[in-house]
Amino acid sequence: MPDNLTFLFAAFAVIWLLIFGYMLFVGTRIGGLRQDVEALREELDARSGAAGGTAGWAEAEGAAGEARDTPAGTRRA
Repeated sequence: MPDNLTFLFAAFAVIWLLIFGYMLFVGTRIGGLRQDVEALREELDARSGAAGGTAGWAEAEGAAGEARDTPAGTRRA
């Protein structure tokens, strides 16, 4: 019976290591995507400015950007 507990603990530790590794992987991917989105926003601002656009992305985003940053179904105070 004590041998089974050793295997149980080992399996538990491996599973948690896999979970944390996956979370780290997903976190780095999300960080990269955020950088890509920011680069695209800057390019859009540059193009709309060069073409005589009415407003850049930051100004046009307004309340839509605030709503996007909050979880669904909630509002900022």
